Amino acid sequence: MKSVTTSTLGFPRMGPNRELKFALEKYWKGTTTEKDLLQAAHAVEDMAWAVQTDAGMNRVTVGDHYLYDGVLAWTEMLGVAPIRFENVPRGTSRLFAMARGVDGATALSKYTKMRVLLRSKCSTSSLTAYCPFFSLSW
Repeated sequence: MKSVTTSTLGFPRMGPNRELKFALEKYWKGTTTEKDLLQAAHAVEDMAWAVQTDAGMNRVTVGDHYLYDGVLAWTEMLGVAPIRFENVPRGTSRLFAMARGVDGATALSKYTKMRVLLRSKCSTSSLTAYCPFFSLSW
């Protein structure tokens, strides 16, 4: 008899009661810390893994849990943020700056995010040497 392997390709990332959504909103309002936000995110992710494994899933996807936007998360992880965000500290600060905008740097649109991903094929070690368009202020 053949065995069947089950897996999931993604899982709702906000939590059953939208815990991550509320944690994000509190963080943006300044009523909680980044540490609290990350603890809430990890708790939701751990719960998602537990729900899937308890349901009998043989393979559970990892690495697809993002605080806000997967494209922006990869933009930050690959180090290909547009030049207008270079003065924003790496990590959640830059991620949210790209998503929501900051003084002197407007938020990325869905079209800008696509351009960033398409252009990320260039070497990230020296973007301006290999990809002169990264020095543009778009």
